[in-house]
Amino acid sequence: MSVSTRGCMGLLALVLGSGASAVMAQGADDSYLLFDLLTNDSDFEHRYVDESERIWRSQIENDALTGSNITDQYYTNALNVRSYVSVDGAFLYENGRLYGYLCGPEALKNSPESMAPGAEELDAEEYAECVEAPRRGVQTRDLKLVTYGFGFGHKMYTPYQHAGRGYRTPVGYQYLENALHYDRPYAAWLYLSRNLTLEDLDSYSEHEVSIGMVGPTAAGRWVQESAHSYPFTGAMPIEGWRSQVHNRLAIQYSGKLAWHLLQQPMLAGRVKVSHFARLELGTVIDRLGYGVELSAKWPESASCDVYRASEVMFVGTLALPDLTVEQRVWRFREDLQHYLSAAAYIPDVQRDKLLAVEEGIDAFLAADASATDGFRFLQRLQHGVAALNDELRNLALRSCHPGGMYAEVFGNATGHYVAYNYLIDNGIHIPANADPAATGIMKTGGTRHVHRNPWIASATIGVKTGWKDSWGIGLNYHFRSEETREQHDQHAWAELVVEGKSDWAALFIPGLLLAASLNNRENWPD
Repeated sequence: MSVSTRGCMGLLALVLGSGASAVMAQGADDSYLLFDLLTNDSDFEHRYVDESERIWRSQIENDALTGSNITDQYYTNALNVRSYVSVDGAFLYENGRLYGYLCGPEALKNSPESMAPGAEELDAEEYAECVEAPRRGVQTRDLKLVTYGFGFGHKMYTPYQHAGRGYRTPVGYQYLENALHYDRPYAAWLYLSRNLTLEDLDSYSEHEVSIGMVGPTAAGRWVQESAHSYPFTGAMPIEGWRSQVHNRLAIQYSGKLAWHLLQQPMLAGRVKVSHFARLELGTVIDRLGYGVELSAKWPESASCDVYRASEVMFVGTLALPDLTVEQRVWRFREDLQHYLSAAAYIPDVQRDKLLAVEEGIDAFLAADASATDGFRFLQRLQHGVAALNDELRNLALRSCHPGGMYAEVFGNATGHYVAYNYLIDNGIHIPANADPAATGIMKTGGTRHVHRNPWIASATIGVKTGWKDSWGIGLNYHFRSEETREQHDQHAWAELVVEGKSDWAALFIPGLLLAASLNNRENWPD
């Protein structure tokens, strides 16, 4: 099975299998299903999100931002506003469930209630859903940094902008009389979303669940005609929207699982290279993707919160007086084998050292050694494992923020297999008598279908600059190959992104559009 297939199947299992792994978090429990976090989990928000400072991110995507004359074509415009919180602390994640740090024996022992003078001993049974097992022997590589938020957005899709030319003098860029020449349907998508990102030392995963509508209910025609009438000069009316896809409830999951191939300091900055699998499932789009990405940031982040693990492995064979030295060596070997088979993540270098320790034990057991030699051998084993523990603990998970001004460049390339796309497959719906002088479907009306390309490629390059974690502004350039066999052109569009720790960031893009509208007020229709 390929890396892409394994990754996408893993994402699918993560989403579909998490719901059956345990009950919903209640009461004193501090664990949360991934499914609950992506739908609604007010307990998690109350504990970790409500008191944190939100970052607002607003973005606009449009092909006109590329600086070319191509406008209103294919993925023609999108607006998105997102609010998210980088949650303080590191979490444990196992089997589709996220475990917090406000529970369990350590938190119970150090809680304000238990430390108050005269306080009664708290009943650990109240924490039955957050027992010590998930937190016992936690490794740094099991911990996750969490980003959690919500968003809303609007997307619009239109055919090739010159598809309407050829029958009569066009009223605008697109008009219904030429629907026979459209290379994709008109479509709009309006949605609300909830977003979750989990990041560890070696990888990260992104998850989004959205609900909304596609079709006339998503108000694509109104948005485009309003934009053409006020901020910008354009076609009015745009009759092609009468042929858009039908209304449909849009419930969608999007997931990305990335593995880091390289994380390396370079020229006072840091470079990261990763490969990733992507999965989209829902009532609108079903597709799989696999790609690579690169990012470089200068300077390297100066402000970091570090989350270190406890002892990764400790075998107390020296403290077992009822066993002979040889039995202790055997016990050490059994514990080591159990650790090697049970640990989810051990870096290759440390794993090789532990395997060498295991081989050394086998060689010692095969020899006829004295009890004194056996005791010294055990001491060396203990010291060796302690040194390995130090190496593993130094692989700490860091949540870092820039210490001042920073600059970042990044890019990615992805190949997609598209199994279904309602925005294309639903077809072009031509009303009767769209062109009374014509024959066939333009006179009788009906649905005309275009042919979806099952394989498409996309790529993105971008730059971003900002100050600490307070604000940032970026510009991204996107490329996508033909989505239908009839499509005239490959497509490119640009994206402006603004984010910051205040409400102005959420209002930046709407404010920008309002300013453009007021600047063009002499061209407003009467």
